[in-house]
Amino acid sequence: MKRHPLLAFFALMFIFSWGIWLPVARGWSWALPVAPDRAQLFGAFGPCLAAVIVTAVVGGREGLRRFLERLLVWRVGMGWYLAALFLPAVISLLTTALHTMFGGDAPNFADPPIYHAALPSFYAQFNVWTILVPFFLQTLLAGSAVGEELGWRGFALPHLQGRLSALGASVVLALVWSVWTLPLLGPQSAVGYVLSLASVLLMVIPGTIFSTWIYNNTRGSLLLVVLFNHAPKITDVFLASSAAPPILTAVSLWLVALAIIAWAGPQNLSRHPLDEHCRS
Repeated sequence: MKRHPLLAFFALMFIFSWGIWLPVARGWSWALPVAPDRAQLFGAFGPCLAAVIVTAVVGGREGLRRFLERLLVWRVGMGWYLAALFLPAVISLLTTALHTMFGGDAPNFADPPIYHAALPSFYAQFNVWTILVPFFLQTLLAGSAVGEELGWRGFALPHLQGRLSALGASVVLALVWSVWTLPLLGPQSAVGYVLSLASVLLMVIPGTIFSTWIYNNTRGSLLLVVLFNHAPKITDVFLASSAAPPILTAVSLWLVALAIIAWAGPQNLSRHPLDEHCRS
């Protein structure tokens, strides 16, 4: 583990996550270590568990402390908070613009999906927009963003960027992430898995580039990438989107990703030298 920490991380991550997800995919509820309706969430914490174990073995208590402290890096400039929280909304609006440009119907922005969501009774007394912040915090704490990002950006990305460019590391992470989530797609043929993997990669690669860009420009802030990981889930319910075909969503993602690569450069995805936490 000390000689090959990245390989140890990936191995443990697959063991933890697939150990929960595969029984669900195969219908083996008797083999699940958690309730079936919580299996997807618990499995998503595989990267976190793997990262904590490998970091503790390799770096000891001090290494683990430094690792977890990056969740507290918050003094990064307001612009990066805006990027982390609102980039998904920009992409959603760009997709809507492309959809309407090609003759599609525009969504009703006055009727976002949150109006039709089954919310806890606690929210009944509030206006839909006044619940944005508490809803964001509640779903963030009850979701998997922290569990995923401690592993992907907190552990794997710095190790990969010690060997590859930021763009290359992002592509590798996107590929591993796509394979990692295959059990969630359910049973398929070999050809089906290949096609599913290709379609997922088309969306995931630009998304991973965005996360690397934010991470590298915020001194390795795990807080900011956790916010970015969660922001699309909130965007989807508070911002009405057009019924655009997936290819237009992919085009929007890639247009923004290519603009970031052109502006920041593929080597670091940043116009400044990388912080020590961004490479291992």
